Amino acid sequence: ILHISANKNNTICTLTDSTGATLCWTSAGTCGLKKAARGTSDAGHQAVLALTEKVESKNITMSNGIHLRIAGFGPGREQAFRAVRAAGWSIVRISDYTSYRHAGCRPRKKRRL
Repeated sequence: ILHISANKNNTICTLTDSTGATLCWTSAGTCGLKKAARGTSDAGHQAVLALTEKVESKNITMSNGIHLRIAGFGPGREQAFRAVRAAGWSIVRISDYTSYRHAGCRPRKKRRL
């Protein structure tokens, strides 16, 4: 299962087995991007590319294909998905696990600059 969490500030990719144990993970920050660069669309692409390199170096096989779980509305979301498709992995299922408030708590006050 490949979990992609695309937030406003970072994109985190985690590869787990079917029981949920983490096999390897990467983020835009571990790829060498600093501060605001972690929240860009290119950061999501680089995080998935770094994950594919880790998978190849650890000789992890995905014979049955991968289940893709995407969460968040960050800018790296779409590019990370495209990078997974470009990597040549067979995608069995795509699930969106983005949490969304229906009413929820009152948000913080807006910043006034």
